[in-house]
Amino acid sequence: MTGTADSETPRTYGGWRRARGMGMFGLGPASTVAVLATLTVGVITISISAVTLLVVAPACIAVIAGTVLQWDEVSLGQALLQRLRWAIGRRSRTWRGGMMAAHRHGWQLPGVLAATELLSVDDGQGSSYGVVHNRRLRTMTVSWRCAAQSTWLADPAQAAAWVANWSGWLAGLGHQQTIRWVAVTIDTAPDTGSRLADHVTARLAPDGPAAARRILQQLVAASPAAAADVATWVSVTLDPYASPAHPRTVEAALAEVNRALPGLADGLAACGVTVLGRATTDQLAATVRAAFDPRSRGDLALLAAGGVHPSGELLAWDNATPVAAVEHRDRYEHDGATSVSWAWHEAPRQPVHHDVLGHPVGSCPDDTWMTNDQAP
Repeated sequence: MTGTADSETPRTYGGWRRARGMGMFGLGPASTVAVLATLTVGVITISISAVTLLVVAPACIAVIAGTVLQWDEVSLGQALLQRLRWAIGRRSRTWRGGMMAAHRHGWQLPGVLAATELLSVDDGQGSSYGVVHNRRLRTMTVSWRCAAQSTWLADPAQAAAWVANWSGWLAGLGHQQTIRWVAVTIDTAPDTGSRLADHVTARLAPDGPAAARRILQQLVAASPAAAADVATWVSVTLDPYASPAHPRTVEAALAEVNRALPGLADGLAACGVTVLGRATTDQLAATVRAAFDPRSRGDLALLAAGGVHPSGELLAWDNATPVAAVEHRDRYEHDGATSVSWAWHEAPRQPVHHDVLGHPVGSCPDDTWMTNDQAP
């Protein structure tokens, strides 16, 4: 009885600790070197002249305070530097795409995406997938489209196994030289209903009963308010130039990436997700464009699924840029929509169950799009 009761007890997870550096006061290597160098300058100044110390001491104290003191888990010096950069670049926070003018950078993606390009790679099995190449960092990112298995109806032991396998998969990535980071994206949005409408309209019989046609049309009209479009992405960023092969060309680097992907995808299968395939260039471009303009989700989904873009012109990487965007301190406005980020400040202070993130990343009746004309 005791063994049965213990086996049915839900497993909890906790005991997280905040990461701290191995240097002085929990600082990292660079900050520790900066503090030691500043102290060394102060000691040398004392040995030279006490008068000079009166001039150097305030600067040394400011450097040490800016490095050691923390403000919202960020050093005071970094926070002040960020504020200064924001004030200096106040005229560089507005973006206008090249719709009416032939500007050299008019069709370039803004912000951190400016240095990226989208490459189509043959997987050797008759299909292709998209790779986002960051020319500045020399990294390459590949995304998998996944279908996460629900844990609400899963056996607790199976859910615990998924969590353990996911932990092992992440731990294994730390031993690979080419892996830089992994990102999991849960995209939840109201279903536009265009896919369902196109599917039903193409299959309606012209001579069908009027009552049946009317019921189907009513169901299609009600679907956007009753359904949610949920997409799961797992993205892996690799640095192929750090591999033992040391590729010298982009083609050789893509070959290194292609060799590393099958093993990574096989490991995901044991983590409670079904890998639907690698994202293509059209799917990546459509996802970025829909993020900038949520109202275009329906049209982009129709184009991506209908194959009406033989040249890929409408879903090219350059066409994923927003028409207009304005960056504020607390939000990012783009193409009639507003983006706000909520960051996880710290891990839970008490033990939690495996489904603790189910509600934040899942769809709920309170999820709505916040656009400029709807914002209070």
